[in-house]
Amino acid sequence: MHWIGTGCSISNHGRGSVGVNDPHARPLADDPNFLASLSDLDEGLGGPDELPSAKRARPAKPAAQAVQARPPAQAQQSQRPLAAPAVTPALPQIVSAPGRRPLLDLFPAAPDAKPSPPPGIPPLRQSGDLGRASQPPSREPEATYEMFYGLRERPFSLSTNPKFLYHSTEYDRVAQTMLAAIGQRDPLVVLTGEIGMGKTTLCRAIVEQLDRRTLTSVVADPFASMSELLGQLLLDFGVVSKDEVARGRLVNATDEALYAALHDFLVSLAPLQAFAVVVIDEAQNLPAPLLDAVRLLVNAVAGERLMQIVLAGQPQLSTLVGASRPAVPSVACTLGGIAADEMGGYVMHRLRVAGDSPRVEFDDEAIARLNALSGGRPRIVNILCDRALANGFATSASVIDGHLIEGAAEDLDLAPPPSAGSPGLAGRLGALILLLLLGAAAGAFAFRGDVSAILDRWQHTPAAPAAPVGPAIAPTRQSLVPSP
Repeated sequence: MHWIGTGCSISNHGRGSVGVNDPHARPLADDPNFLASLSDLDEGLGGPDELPSAKRARPAKPAAQAVQARPPAQAQQSQRPLAAPAVTPALPQIVSAPGRRPLLDLFPAAPDAKPSPPPGIPPLRQSGDLGRASQPPSREPEATYEMFYGLRERPFSLSTNPKFLYHSTEYDRVAQTMLAAIGQRDPLVVLTGEIGMGKTTLCRAIVEQLDRRTLTSVVADPFASMSELLGQLLLDFGVVSKDEVARGRLVNATDEALYAALHDFLVSLAPLQAFAVVVIDEAQNLPAPLLDAVRLLVNAVAGERLMQIVLAGQPQLSTLVGASRPAVPSVACTLGGIAADEMGGYVMHRLRVAGDSPRVEFDDEAIARLNALSGGRPRIVNILCDRALANGFATSASVIDGHLIEGAAEDLDLAPPPSAGSPGLAGRLGALILLLLLGAAAGAFAFRGDVSAILDRWQHTPAAPAAPVGPAIAPTRQSLVPSP
């Protein structure tokens, strides 16, 4: 039985194709296969829950068996093309019976249609959405002031990279002194300076300028014991490897054994005309016994200078070295800050190292405020400039002026050093006393004549005159005889 739209023709099992409106058509009730056809139709329209248990359990016949079960006439007739009716009547209104699923539920939705999920259940992702969800969403890099100002890296970071070293007059003076001391094989060099003056950067720049026959060891943080310091020196000089240290080769080694290994290494440098330089940064933190032992390392090989010690630290290091015994000849260097007339060159140098063509500049007012707030200390200059560039990027400023420097100082809670700003209380009292003394001296000079007269009068003042002495008067005697 085949249905085509509503204008369908029913194959009546060997009777030929009969039109629905044919007056000679046989009534459907007289057809013995009509009830079976209705059962098949009901089985297709109804849901699986509405079918009897016997029908649900009945397995479907294979297609080959279904074809073989047909009568030969019916099989031949099913191969004939069905003629469509000339006029397609209007679709009748289908009314679902109670308890029966709607007809539209039996057919899948169109590819473009997206059925809405039941309430409370999130919609299912499509296969393409699942692939996109498994990958993290691509995020554009966040804009930084380096990108905005055309810089490859941060120009004012606190890194000790020697490429940012600015050859100011003070830096070149100290560097030449230290290089000359190393070239002359002076046993001890002491470099001092305030915090943030750039001592570490200068030491690393000097180490890079040494030749290949000079072996170096840079100790960034002093150790608390001699064994740890000797182990670090042996590791830097290549006497022991990192794997051996990791396996604990030096754990149980005594100071005498480590010192002997260092001595043998230094002796091996003599035929090669090589030399060893040890740079110890923040040396003011060395304990006094360890500082004395370090100073004695320069005499590790008797009669020859094969190792030199460079101590870098804060100003109190000079006092500690001078108080240690025995005394060792040393070369003392003091590193100062950036001069006021070199502050602009320092800023531009770091900008050009970080970018070939930076799109930012610092005006004269900004340079003056940097010099006043930092006192010439490079570390403070770097901190202020880095914050000022970040604030300038936030406001799209192409010129860093004094207001941005002041804003950076407020953000960082930085105040001008006493030497660059107003003096402290003791300084103000001293200045007041000095002004009073100067005023008194000026007044004495202006009125020196009157002052001299007053002084002479004080020196030559005559003594007070004595009271005049009069004639002596005899006392009057009182008569004892009464008067008549």
